[in-house]
Amino acid sequence: SRHRIPKLDTLKVLVEKLARLKINQFQLYMEHAFAYSGHEEVWMESGALSPEDIVALDDHCRQHFVELVPNQNSLGHLGRWLMLEKYQELAECPDEAKVAKDIIDDVSKIEPSLSLCPTDDRSSSF
Repeated sequence: SRHRIPKLDTLKVLVEKLARLKINQFQLYMEHAFAYSGHEEVWMESGALSPEDIVALDDHCRQHFVELVPNQNSLGHLGRWLMLEKYQELAECPDEAKVAKDIIDDVSKIEPSLSLCPTDDRSSSF
């Protein structure tokens, strides 16, 4: 989910194809692809999936005997988050986050691999 995010209908078709192939698990890898409430600046304009979309997808998976497994990075791959001033102080290398934001005009084209600082207590509550 680093760039284009499939729409719910596309994901449902994929689940149906997986079921026909007797694949019973679908790992949905997400970075900025989930519409977290209160963090709209991260995912707006990306086509992020809403909580209702995820529930509908999970229901569809269940109907086709496919287990939906969400996969959300918890420390790394947070470039879209950590380049925003609001979150930069949580970065393992805050200066890198600031430089990345200054260099990259269009975040959707290039994203640095920025990580939360694991030794900062605020990272666990993030």
